[in-house]
Amino acid sequence: MTDPQHLADHAWKDAQALVERIEQAARSNVPVAKFFNDLTSGLRLTTGASTVAIGVTDRQKQSILARSGISIHDDQIVDFDDHSVDHAPRSEWISDESQDLGRLVAAQRIHRDVQLNIDLRFDRPVEFALRQPLNELVEVVMELAATVYTRCQLNELRVELAHRTNRDALISQLNEGLALSDSFSSIASAIASQTLVDRVSLLRFKSPRYRLITTSTQPVIDRRARQSRLLERLAATTLENADRFTFTVGAPSEVNQDTIESLDGYLHESGCREIHIEPIRDKQKHHAIAAIVLERFRTASADGPSIDSLLDPIREPVSQAVRSAIRRDDAPWGLIASRLAAATNRRRASFAAAGLLMLILASCWVPATLKIPVEGRVIATRQSRLYAPAEGIVVDVVVNNGQHVRKAQTLVILRSPNLDLQQRNMQGALSTARTRLDSLIANRSRSGGLASRERESNGSADEQVLKTEIEGLEKQLQLVRAQQDRLTIVSPIDGKVDRWDLQRSLIARPVTHGQYLLDVNSIADGWTVELDLPEENVNYVLDQQRLHPCRCTFRLRSNPTKTHDGMIQEIAEVAHLNPQGKSVIRVTLPIQSDATDNFRTGASVTAQIDCGQRPIGFVWLRGLIQWSRSQTWF
Repeated sequence: MTDPQHLADHAWKDAQALVERIEQAARSNVPVAKFFNDLTSGLRLTTGASTVAIGVTDRQKQSILARSGISIHDDQIVDFDDHSVDHAPRSEWISDESQDLGRLVAAQRIHRDVQLNIDLRFDRPVEFALRQPLNELVEVVMELAATVYTRCQLNELRVELAHRTNRDALISQLNEGLALSDSFSSIASAIASQTLVDRVSLLRFKSPRYRLITTSTQPVIDRRARQSRLLERLAATTLENADRFTFTVGAPSEVNQDTIESLDGYLHESGCREIHIEPIRDKQKHHAIAAIVLERFRTASADGPSIDSLLDPIREPVSQAVRSAIRRDDAPWGLIASRLAAATNRRRASFAAAGLLMLILASCWVPATLKIPVEGRVIATRQSRLYAPAEGIVVDVVVNNGQHVRKAQTLVILRSPNLDLQQRNMQGALSTARTRLDSLIANRSRSGGLASRERESNGSADEQVLKTEIEGLEKQLQLVRAQQDRLTIVSPIDGKVDRWDLQRSLIARPVTHGQYLLDVNSIADGWTVELDLPEENVNYVLDQQRLHPCRCTFRLRSNPTKTHDGMIQEIAEVAHLNPQGKSVIRVTLPIQSDATDNFRTGASVTAQIDCGQRPIGFVWLRGLIQWSRSQTWF
């Protein structure tokens, strides 16, 4: 064994051990930073590189995720600048001509704008026998690193989505209710749940005083109660010359005499230990329109957050919600109602009511065509999907993607080392058995006389055993040769080869038994459109299909200017979930068009299914009607 070959075998073993260790770490829930640090350290020790860096390129902006070793070279990571949809890892060697050093870079596209990079730099040239193992090692490690990086990004997106969901729920709660008391009650409850204070009160300001509207603990309040009047007086006193007011029992504070009297009276009546008051101002006129009061009945710890800091993250949406509630309350609905009731507008209102009645009658009786929009894809009517008949290695791919082939034409040639070994073993055993048989026959022909009859009888029995063994070995050898013949994949039909990455994904690659190889689509048998019909619309299609086949028009997204027609041929009996998580029914129709050269497998289409005549009101308001029918209370 040559020295480079010994180095290559040693590199293969080290690479396998490193991949197993990294794969185990990728399956476990180790921190991402530790995973990438261990990955770079393991790569540096296994490959003998002086520096290993892993980074990510996001919209031309590069950042280092982990680094192991010290290098005098620049820190820039090579970007292959390939924005294709191919997400397979790539690696290549880059030579430093000035110092004759080795550099191995690898990259994998996560999506169009994000690429993961690994950069290995060596202090000395790398043996050519080691380059192939290192290339495959880096590509395998890149796939594992991409999985961990994608999982980390997914977790971050989930956290951000949860934060936005909570924020949206808060905004929704802040803007509930129509009347001022209902709106203020919802706002007070939202503030209390977000800040975790004991009580939140909202007051409406109408010069020259504040008026208590609601609290988070008691939505309906008695404004004549002593505590309500004391709170209104305290808000007016503290906010007269200040933007906000905060007081904690036992903490030093500077307040004037009028504020002290109002504060003492309210604290004695309510029993709160900490209070915060601040106004809500009109954005244009900058005068107070409302006030928020937050109270705690237990003094918080010295290192605990203050009420003001708890309110700060939601201060702006709360202020906007209060302003919106006041604007809704001040809207001139009464003025609008009085104008409609005026004598001069009664005639106009009568004509409007008559027109509305005629529109309702027309929507119930005037027919219109109900067309349901759906999406789908083009598939070959007859398609043969070919799989590997046994475990082996792809020796040659004879055809290319899109090539027209004839029936029984060779497509892919496989070789199975296991079958080759079985064939050699059987041929050796068969040759040995035949040699032994020839020897027995020769000995029997040379023996003569009565003394050799017993040996002749034994030799005849051995001869029959060997003939039986030879016959069995010949049958086994025929079976092995038949299996080897099946390793040559031929086309079962006339058609076109369909697999876009045929050469790159199969040539010189190992395959397992039953692994998908390629498709052969019959062009002569035409094309079929496969539509995803939403489950809530299937009854309209079934009702029309019972009368006569539904007519369907569709367009290719790649050629939206041309419209094709067809009749629905089959409706599936079961529903399934599409990639968007919606329940759909599979509907198929053959393509009736002469220009079949423009169709290709998987081409997306937009279609409209003609479901017959319905009242025009139902056609226009079908979504609302379906929603109302799905509600249990309706």
